This record gives sequence, C-alpha cells and structure tokens, in this order.
Amino acid sequence: MDGDACGGAGDVGRPGGGCADGHYPVGDANSGGDLELCSQARGGRLGHVDRRALGHRQAHHLHRQQPRADGRHCAAGARVNGSLSVAPPWALVVAFLLVSTRIGGFVAACPPFMPETIKGGIRTYATAILSLVLFFSMPQVALPTSPVLAFLLELMLGLTMGLAVRLPMLAVYFAGELIDLNAGYNFSQQINPLTMEQTGPFQQLSQLAGGLLFFAAGGQQLVILGLRQSFERVPAGQVVWHARLATVLVDQFTQVFIQGLRVAAPIMAALIATQMFLALLSRVAPQLNIWGVGFAAIAGVAVMGMMAFAPAWVDHVSRIWQHSSEQMLSLWGV
Repeated sequence: MDGDACGGAGDVGRPGGGCADGHYPVGDANSGGDLELCSQARGGRLGHVDRRALGHRQAHHLHRQQPRADGRHCAAGARVNGSLSVAPPWALVVAFLLVSTRIGGFVAACPPFMPETIKGGIRTYATAILSLVLFFSMPQVALPTSPVLAFLLELMLGLTMGLAVRLPMLAVYFAGELIDLNAGYNFSQQINPLTMEQTGPFQQLSQLAGGLLFFAAGGQQLVILGLRQSFERVPAGQVVWHARLATVLVDQFTQVFIQGLRVAAPIMAALIATQMFLALLSRVAPQLNIWGVGFAAIAGVAVMGMMAFAPAWVDHVSRIWQHSSEQMLSLWGV
C-alpha cells in the first residue's frame, strides 16, 4: 500500500510490514493477497476481494486504500482511471510525425537549408536528425482529435518560422539587385552557381554577405534554440489557426521591398548624386567625354559606398530579423 500508511512499498506482500494506524497490509495475513490485489486491479475488479478470506478489518483497510493500490502497486500497462498509462506504439509514431512535419516545413523555408544551396537528400537527413533529437527531449505530445488538420497546422507553423528567418535575407538580395541596376553592373550579369540564374555582382555579394552575417551572428544556434522553444510554448498537435496569418504574411512580403529600399538607400543616394554631378559637368564642359568617364566613376562610387555602409547594413538587417520574427511568431504564441 502507500508509504504514508504502510511501512513502504517494499513491505507489500512481506510479513511484518505493519501500518501506522494499527492496520496491516493484505500480505501479512495472506501471503498472496498483494498478488491477488494487483491481478484484480489489472482486470478492473478491484474491490471484490473475498472479505471472509481476508477478515473484516483487513477488507476495510483494503477498501480505504483502493486508489493508491491501483496506481502504485500494479505492473506497467494497467488501466488507471479508464486510460492507458503507457502510450501505444502508433501514438508515438503519430507524435513523431507531427514533430517531423513542423521541422520539415521549417527546413524547407530556412536560409541555411534553401534548395538552391543544399540538396534535397541532405535536407531530409537534417529533418530526420533534428526530429529525433527534439522528439526525445520534449514533453509528452498530446494526440490531436483531427490528425489531418493538425498536420496542416504544423506544416504552416514550420513554414512561418522559416519565412521569419528568410524574408530579411530576401530584403538584402533585393537591395543588391537595386545597386546593380543603378550602378550599371547589370550589364555584366553572370550565372550564379547557387541559384542558376543571371545575377549581378552586387546581388551575389549581398547573398554571400547575408549568409556570412547569419552564421557570424550565431544564427544556426538560434535556429535550433527557436525550434526547441516552439515545442515548449506550442506543443506538437496543439497549434491553433489564426485568421490574421494571411494579412501578416502579405505585410511581411511588402516589408521585403521596403526594407530592401532602406538597405540600398545610402548607396543609391550616392549614385544619384554622382550622376547629377556628371550631368552638370557635361553642361559646363561639353568637350569632356562624360560617357567614357561616367561608367567608371559610378562603379567606383558603388564599391566605396558598399565598403562605407557595410557596418550599418549589419545593424539594420539584425533589426529586420528581430522585427520579422517577433511579428510572425507572435501569431502562433511562440
């Protein structure tokens, strides 16, 4: 019986294990009493022990201690209050698939695992490894009442978390494309081996700089930490749909263009000022070959502006990441 009333769990079924209130465990008078108690508890027949065999006083003690005996002295797998104490194997499989769905959506949209940089097989292995590590380190997963809806919501939450990291990177890429367009570098577009598209040098440089900034700021560690905290705050199978999600996604994609303009604004302002100066110079000295000097001057101003405003880029992109993550993940309660 319970350790508060009896001599301890080890006294059950062993003669001499007395109780504090003067009663004795079932095994004191009947050495097989505890085995009979547990066997009847497994079958759901607790309380029907023969009073004549145990005695009136011991049967009364047994009747008082029924809930404690049922919960503590029966083997694993017994029914406690009508529910299984050990989850069946299929429940563990469903819980693991819920975790894998959220992580798979995150890996599909997160910058370090983008399809243009990492092959599909590696992303699949990364999803499986992260799912195994996080599944065995999280609290118990509650099974959903609607599995199909639960899987869809888990996938959308994973994609939202990945987009929260990726959208600021897209703003940096857009800023590099604007600089290429205004500095004349779009005339020398080459095939980008990562995206297999024709891009300018500043766009490729901004893409590499964004990736280096992500890893230099410890983004890979923050990604895993964010995944872990998402399962703590929103357990698998308990994701709730929010009607504002579509509005927030449209707003975030709009912010990509706005933030891209802000990132490229200082360099674009320097380029516009250079072009205005060259235009005035062509009016003052028409004999000068402005077309021959202008392209080299604009290209040089773009490079110097990139070097001058690089520290400001780091701070601005960090603020974009923080704002985007807070706004998108707050919808899900993460």
